[in-house]
Amino acid sequence: LNAIQQRKERLDEELKQVEKQVYDLETTYLNDSSQHGNVIKGFEGFLSQTKSTNLKKSRNFKPEDRLFSMSSTTSP
Repeated sequence: LNAIQQRKERLDEELKQVEKQVYDLETTYLNDSSQHGNVIKGFEGFLSQTKSTNLKKSRNFKPEDRLFSMSSTTSP
């Protein structure tokens, strides 16, 4: 029983690390891709937007845009 509990604790810690990695990579993706469009928001305005609009939009994304990190059963 003790071995099972220790294994569960290790797996919980590993899950926490993987979820943090997904969150960090997702943040990078959302920041880097928001100027040109991405799989979350789409690419509709890619050619028509001005550069200043793109730069302004690149700083803004909502928690709902976190499709990957929020899909975990342990996410808030």
